[in-house]
Amino acid sequence: MGTLKSASVILAVFLAFMFVPEKGHAVDLTRSFVVGADVGFDLDPDLVAWDIIGEYHVTGNVAMGPLFIFGADRDMFLFGASGIAKYKANLAESQKLKPYGLVGIGFLNVSVEDNRGHRSSETQFLIPVGGGFEYWATDRFAWGSYAMFNISDEIFFSLYFGVRTRF
Repeated sequence: MGTLKSASVILAVFLAFMFVPEKGHAVDLTRSFVVGADVGFDLDPDLVAWDIIGEYHVTGNVAMGPLFIFGADRDMFLFGASGIAKYKANLAESQKLKPYGLVGIGFLNVSVEDNRGHRSSETQFLIPVGGGFEYWATDRFAWGSYAMFNISDEIFFSLYFGVRTRF
């Protein structure tokens, strides 16, 4: 799993630096659709997580949409699907930097393989709660990071890094 985690870190760093900031005006996300992907790290050093997010911006500050999370280590696979709501603040100094908070509700499926090779699966409610920032390097591309508590039968803390594109 160490090779997968190393490859994920290299990919995240590459994608973050691929979008070089450009000078220009503030980014207004009102009535736009944004899709993103992130790589995440959990407190469990063997677990690597990914997510795919879709957001429709009702206003410049409020967005809603689906969040799909995936996680894996040697003997476990996680899949979660949630509907989330985000509130993004505009900073007076730079409206390209958008800190945000998010909350949602959904489900988490945990599939575990025992030492005999038998797989068992359990589905639980999931409440993702977190916050982070996006930096809109251009009118169409952003990079950012966020921290999230995934609350289910257990609480998982993850830190994500990734990119966004606007349609």
